[in-house]
Amino acid sequence: MMSRTRSFIGLACALAVIGFWQLAHRRAAFERLAPSGGQAQPGAPASDRLSTASDVRLLTNLYPPPPPVSVSAPQAGAASGLALADADPALDPQVPRRLRNTREPLGELARSESVILLRNALIDTAARIPVALPSHLQAGDEPGSYLVQARGAISEAFRAALARHGADIVSYIPNNAYLVRASAATARVLQSSGAAQAVVPFEPYYKIDPSLLDLAVHRQPLPPEMRLNVTVLPGTAIDPRHALEAIGASVLAETRSPFGPQFLVDPPAGDLVALACLPEVQLIEPGVARLPMNDLTGLRLGVVLNTTNGGALTNLALPLTGSNICVSLNDTGVKTNHPDLLLGGQNRIYGDTNALSLADTNGHGTHVAGTIIGLGEGVVAGTNIQGSLSNAVFRGIAPAASLFVVPIDLDQGPPVSDVYLQETVARTRFGTTRASPTS
Repeated sequence: MMSRTRSFIGLACALAVIGFWQLAHRRAAFERLAPSGGQAQPGAPASDRLSTASDVRLLTNLYPPPPPVSVSAPQAGAASGLALADADPALDPQVPRRLRNTREPLGELARSESVILLRNALIDTAARIPVALPSHLQAGDEPGSYLVQARGAISEAFRAALARHGADIVSYIPNNAYLVRASAATARVLQSSGAAQAVVPFEPYYKIDPSLLDLAVHRQPLPPEMRLNVTVLPGTAIDPRHALEAIGASVLAETRSPFGPQFLVDPPAGDLVALACLPEVQLIEPGVARLPMNDLTGLRLGVVLNTTNGGALTNLALPLTGSNICVSLNDTGVKTNHPDLLLGGQNRIYGDTNALSLADTNGHGTHVAGTIIGLGEGVVAGTNIQGSLSNAVFRGIAPAASLFVVPIDLDQGPPVSDVYLQETVARTRFGTTRASPTS
């Protein structure tokens, strides 16, 4: 009986200690929320109690959320009690023209629910400090698109509110924001409705690839014959081709992208700013022609340390050849007699019973095969090739390996299921001289 009583008293004491510890911990937390000059006043607004809580992360919403804020550069002459944020090359050496309204490191900003992360700007919407944009790279009265940030994680209710107020979602923007196509009137409604943490005009400055930003800021002409890829907002009322041509751009080609139509253009008299200021425009990047070459691929894969070693294959980051290895390749088929794929003049590419495996009417499968087992001997060292560095190395990552090819279906025959791909490779006998499906 005495033993049971002592156990009960011990348990009660332990619970009391835990309770007092929690009360002390909670009191210390609220003291940290108080202004530095003393304790929080009972009647002080919630915003005052939170104003110095930079060292406390609240996991629950103890106080009502602040009203929505529209973050944009004030017009010239407009009264503003806020300091303007500017680029800080010391904080962003790789993107020296990235604007900020916070000096927090990027690692911290990436985890903040109130920060909008753009290539050309880091905007903490809770700070209510606008970024300082060049006047010629600010949007007009109708920007055409906005960044709308949710209060916390994006939810179905937030998406429904955007749709209800007439904003069309284009893409997700970290953190907790969408790029939307909307009129200025819609943006004002969203801002006043309380549905959003912030409504930010998508300024021309934000649309420009960082490699072009210096030219745009200083209004310098683009290099001669430079072409641009211009992605426009989907579903715009004005034909984007006509909008581009109206400012003097020549449309050379049109294609699709996940975020809207994309046009390859000759810019209007080298003027990048005119393009960026079009409300229909979403993104501007250099127009670079794609060429099927392995020199930069090898560098990316770590095959070579550099691409200026006279074409020699000795300067390798990974001095591996893939000898005695057979690689499964599921693609459009491979052209087996390509000279850069023949090792010692011998074929080392095998396939299943499908006739499409060892024929390539698309080109993609052969290019991927070169990335894997290409010898890199088809280009003479010292030859200058358009789009490539001088004396580049073109070999694949495993030039002595062999391939077992199973095609994917691209409307070129019977469907090829995932089960077929997996089971065919699993039943294959790999060897140094042959690879074929077993019975």
